Amino acid sequence: VSNNLIAQDYSEYLIAYYSFDDSTATDNSGNGYHGQLVNNPIPDTGLYGACFRFKGKDKFIEVSQPKNLIGDYIQLPKIPLQNYSEFTMMCWVNEEKLEYWGGSGYIFFGEVFRYWAGIYHAGHFPDPTAWVKYSTGSVNDVEEPIKYEYKTSDDNNWNHYALVYNNGIMKCYLNGKMVGSKNQPVKIYGDQVGIATNWWYYDNEHRMSAAFTGRIDEVKIFSKALTDEEVKKEFEPCDIYFASIFSLNVKTLNFGNVGFETTNCKELTITNLTSKVVEIPNLYLNTNINFSIPQCQRPYVLQPYEKKNILICFRPDKFGEMNDTLIIEDGDCQKSIPLIGIGSPNQFSGNSNCDLMLQAETDSIVSGVKDINFAYQNILQQILIQIYSDKPVSADIDYSIYNYLGQEVQSGKVEISSKYAINHSNFTEGKISISNLRNSIYMLILQINGKIYHFKVMK
Repeated sequence: VSNNLIAQDYSEYLIAYYSFDDSTATDNSGNGYHGQLVNNPIPDTGLYGACFRFKGKDKFIEVSQPKNLIGDYIQLPKIPLQNYSEFTMMCWVNEEKLEYWGGSGYIFFGEVFRYWAGIYHAGHFPDPTAWVKYSTGSVNDVEEPIKYEYKTSDDNNWNHYALVYNNGIMKCYLNGKMVGSKNQPVKIYGDQVGIATNWWYYDNEHRMSAAFTGRIDEVKIFSKALTDEEVKKEFEPCDIYFASIFSLNVKTLNFGNVGFETTNCKELTITNLTSKVVEIPNLYLNTNINFSIPQCQRPYVLQPYEKKNILICFRPDKFGEMNDTLIIEDGDCQKSIPLIGIGSPNQFSGNSNCDLMLQAETDSIVSGVKDINFAYQNILQQILIQIYSDKPVSADIDYSIYNYLGQEVQSGKVEISSKYAINHSNFTEGKISISNLRNSIYMLILQINGKIYHFKVMK
């Protein structure tokens, strides 16, 4: 299910959903309304992952004739909209051309002249492609559909079309704005349903065409009448902006199981889709507690058509699932990527490619260190460190402190204040003066008996 849909959390209302992300017409709702690719729709880059590009033809056929005489389309099984007292259908369309003067459906149910429903680019002669029509039960222009005047500026741009039906009232939207509403019942003739095609009855023939050339993405049908605000949220102008500039290799970054107090890093691949140098001004985390972005990767500059791998790291400080959100921000537009990780005991540690070491150990028996405690007394001036170990701790404990940009701001040796044996263990206490550091979050790295330990501290 697409990131856009998850964000809205409407999945329980899905009747049918075609994301096309797997380059098939599989119904991702789980209801089994799988489509069949007819002729040769080609997978292409969509707004959310993949879409299909269709090549139309300037021809219609009687439905019993070979389908290869017309253009590309997707045949869907019967979807019984008549059984629902409310529903919403929507799709993203990037139209290049209508090859046949009779137009083409974007998503279409039934037959023109015998009741049809859907979103259909067609109109009156002599300019039959001047309108995009919305209907839940029109004959042709009898029991009129709602019409939006299609403009040449709409060509080669992504547009979001939505039709909402609720107990006899139809509302229609373009790019999140309502273009009209009217009373209209649900009336659909026959079982024909399709994407990038339409059917009609004329001169005692059942006819069809597939005249649409362009791309279609994210076709969704809900058993819920979305509100004006919900439709507006489904249309996000920033999605169009980001889709025209960047391509991301994931919708969610899942780290899986990572050892408690260890670090695992994954790569997010960002591709510059333009012929210009592009800089991402802001890339940050919503909470920045268990997840981090090593700052030595800045600035985020991509050359024309360059792919850049951005390292994102996860270090659990507890057991169980943890979440954050990676935010890519450019001006008023934001793109969000959910981050998921699970803290588990005694997993191996990971490393980043940056200068800042992010290596840690949960099982420290090898080095003889059993526990390290911090006494946050007078934290504005110093950090007190207490170490319990099986073996005596070296007199020299090196430390380094890094700021949130990954820059080393202080280093030296821990000042040992006390060492003695107690209950078959060795106790060592030391301190680090931080009086010269300003209030912030820091990373403290200790080197004890040849092992590296890393902690997040706050002044």
